[in-house]
Amino acid sequence: MYRDFYDTAAAYGKCRDSAVIQAVSFGNPEPMRELFRKNRLAVPEDRILLETAHQLCCCSTSISEPLRKKSEKWIRKRGT
Repeated sequence: MYRDFYDTAAAYGKCRDSAVIQAVSFGNPEPMRELFRKNRLAVPEDRILLETAHQLCCCSTSISEPLRKKSEKWIRKRGT
């Protein structure tokens, strides 16, 4: 049973990181939008999705350091 929970959490983490990487690298909010929909969450406007992606990127150690630095710069530039 523990393994099922671990596998589910790991799969979610990979899906989340993939969506974050798409948003941060290419400015594409669609994967973030789909992640919200899959989890039955209200989908905010694109501006909020991109800001959320950059915030998540900064906190994810599984995302490369250069991409985390890019998000940090993006956040500082906007003062969010």
